[in-house]
Amino acid sequence: MEEKEKNFCTVNWAELPSPAIEKVFIYTSRADQDSMSKVCRKWNHEYGSPALWKIFKFILSRHRCSTEIYPEVQAARKYGNMFKYVDIKFNSVRRNCINLMFVQVKLFLEAMSRSSQLSSIKVINFGNYFKHLSDGQNTVLFQTLNEFFNTQKNLNTVIFIKSEFGQEEGLVILNNVFNCDNNKIRKLTLRGFVKENNNRVLSEDYAETFAGVIAKISQVKVLEIDYNLFFEKLIHDLTSERLQLPSTASGMTEIHLLCEGKNYRNFRGIHSQTWRRVKRMFRNLEVHMNIKIYSNLMSETRRYLTDGIPLKSLDFTFQKVFVSAGTTLTSMLTYLQTCSLHEHLENISIVYKGHIDDFSGSVVPFFQSCLNLVVFCIYVTYAPDNIESILTSLLENHSTSLKICKIKFDYVNNNYSAQYLYSLSENFAPLFMNRGIVLNVEYPFPYRRMQGSS
Repeated sequence: MEEKEKNFCTVNWAELPSPAIEKVFIYTSRADQDSMSKVCRKWNHEYGSPALWKIFKFILSRHRCSTEIYPEVQAARKYGNMFKYVDIKFNSVRRNCINLMFVQVKLFLEAMSRSSQLSSIKVINFGNYFKHLSDGQNTVLFQTLNEFFNTQKNLNTVIFIKSEFGQEEGLVILNNVFNCDNNKIRKLTLRGFVKENNNRVLSEDYAETFAGVIAKISQVKVLEIDYNLFFEKLIHDLTSERLQLPSTASGMTEIHLLCEGKNYRNFRGIHSQTWRRVKRMFRNLEVHMNIKIYSNLMSETRRYLTDGIPLKSLDFTFQKVFVSAGTTLTSMLTYLQTCSLHEHLENISIVYKGHIDDFSGSVVPFFQSCLNLVVFCIYVTYAPDNIESILTSLLENHSTSLKICKIKFDYVNNNYSAQYLYSLSENFAPLFMNRGIVLNVEYPFPYRRMQGSS
């Protein structure tokens, strides 16, 4: 018995997988939660065991309007040293609760600053709350947020979603996120991070601070970011001779880029020569693009996509249903081939709301030209006329790496019955599976025909 207890005490807890204790924690009573917290805290101090929560969530909603200190603030004060992953999310805000919520957020950030060393922080919808604050409250909360990031030395994941900071304020935040020379941040997400204003005059220090932040971003492994003026300047300055990057710059491996066609008017675009320089700097770089276009198909496509991008995956959506005769999916796919962007594509998903005149003559040849394709998904409004011959062509000629082939459409014409489409899918699925490919053909249910069809 004594030998068993001795072996138990000498277990290297750090080598054990981190248990999802929070899944048990949320189902227990307040008294049991307090007991669990004390036990896990003792484990943490005496044995170096895993922390109590994998993810600690601080969610502020319109239903939380209380003068009492929030339980999350109390937990952060008591057990903040055990937190590793924290999510802060602002849902809808009631105006009469703004001042109360301001106090709670400030207290939570201050508690985290005093005791925690996080691995991951996610901030969602901060902009939805900031816009309701007075200038004085805005200044105080902004300062508190910067002080919090200044205390964090072990962050490896930082995620901002819809923060909508001003350009200079956002840069100050990033400068504090990368607060130490040996920062460990490996994933950085900036979605809706700043509100860009071309008419605003920036301070004299902005350019110098921006260069310092870019040098730090160059060490991040995975960057998720909107395509905006901030990103364009980041890419152009990265390739500038004036910028002295650290020797570890080659570590950047992924850029995940969200391109919204509604916001393209002020963009200059990134030339193919610039993308080639980026590729030479970051030799293992892969670019994953999510493009949403609402009107000008080809002009917006050319703005975002150009020769030289090390494109690994493309999620492409064209939302316009009624298009002119010159606007075709064929033109877009041909452009991708002209720029040689199809050569390294492994994953492509296309949502096209307009009519496709010749599915067999446009989509099928493009599919067959992608020699490294692993996942192919296409969602079109109207079903092509010759579905069976299309599936036959896809089956007979495809990349050897293909694993998933998915075709979905909303409307069919008179020639197809629901039973025919079902049997077609059932017949082809095993043929694709014999080649290691999962085939998924989705048609509307309940069954919908094109307008004018009987």
